[in-house]
Amino acid sequence: MDDCVRIIFAGDFIPPENADNLFSKELLTVLKDKDFSIVNLETSLTEGSNVIEKKEKHFKIDPKSNKHIKNGFFDAVALANNHICDFG
Repeated sequence: MDDCVRIIFAGDFIPPENADNLFSKELLTVLKDKDFSIVNLETSLTEGSNVIEKKEKHFKIDPKSNKHIKNGFFDAVALANNHICDFG
């Protein structure tokens, strides 16, 4: 009997908007073979353009890029980071 729990924590994920196959076959094997995984989305997921002037770097991706979260077999997404409100 396997009494191990496999948990994956991934951080500072900013998926590219124009990539189709973001994950290698080897990485997908790891991401599928787990009990639970969570990724920190280190960006705003928005079509907005009203930048909040608070720092030098502002990150955002189109909401359609959420396909990379689904394609990575992540069970949860953390949004508590310093870029989530870059564009209001």
